Amino acid sequence: MLQNTDQTADERGLMIPILQILNGENDIQWPKLTAKPTANQVESKYLEKLIGLYVKQDEPMIKMQITTKNGRLYAKYMDQLPFEVYYSEKDNFFYTAVDAQLQFSQVNKTYNEVTLLQNRLKIQMTKTFGAGHQ
Repeated sequence: MLQNTDQTADERGLMIPILQILNGENDIQWPKLTAKPTANQVESKYLEKLIGLYVKQDEPMIKMQITTKNGRLYAKYMDQLPFEVYYSEKDNFFYTAVDAQLQFSQVNKTYNEVTLLQNRLKIQMTKTFGAGHQ
């Protein structure tokens, strides 16, 4: 399941340094924040090459449908709602709704794999060229 992780400092994450300050400690453990990537422009022709149904080889119930609408790319992981993903750099996209990235791979100039990177996990899926391919 796609889910948010430590991208923002919540109340619990801020309580540790606050307590450290109140206790007079000098070595404060501040929460680690990562900068959000910046979306870059990309041509619709490129996005169209990524469209398709990608399935995990050894677990066919794990799948991702990649679609486009109005020049934007959407990823629907398993039975979840589709989320827009944003181009960052060569064959890499990121979500803003959750802390996750997609990396597309190609063989012989055909995009045939996508890897979902989330929570230190890498889920590699291969494009199917039968039913479900758009």
